[in-house]
Amino acid sequence: MDKNCFYKYITCFIFCWVIASTALSAEQKKKNPIDCQGDKVEYIKEEKKVVGTGNVVVTYEGVRLTADKIVIYMDTQDALAYGKAVLYKDNNVFYGENLSYNFGTKKGSIIDSMFEAPPWYGRGKKMDKIGDETVLYRKGYFTTCENETPHYRMVSNRIKIYLGDKLVAN
Repeated sequence: MDKNCFYKYITCFIFCWVIASTALSAEQKKKNPIDCQGDKVEYIKEEKKVVGTGNVVVTYEGVRLTADKIVIYMDTQDALAYGKAVLYKDNNVFYGENLSYNFGTKKGSIIDSMFEAPPWYGRGKKMDKIGDETVLYRKGYFTTCENETPHYRMVSNRIKIYLGDKLVAN
């Protein structure tokens, strides 16, 4: 076998291996179940959705979502949480009365939200989780004071939190 033929086989093998491992990784990610527990949990087959009511806890890949009622659309992995909704990711906590979150894209929104992203604490009119580790608050405040009514705070129209790293306000 000449060198050109050998390199073609090696290149083909590497290309096939990369494609196969990418497909396997995507398949494994798809198989991770969204776990939903609550006082009452039902699956509506026609709509491919899960509805949990009463002390609902949903967990998926390190994210935990709790609320009085949660609706999960299984095809899109979209979740709508109603009543005392709380989103936990690592040691970060986001509170609001209602929220939307996509477990696949790891993005979501909360209106009139509070947050704990130590050492930062705060509140905002609207929170958008714009990535796995990035959160954007609009029209709010932040502080490092842990009290419910902080001794001091900084007010900003836009607060971007890089979870576990830094906070940027402007």
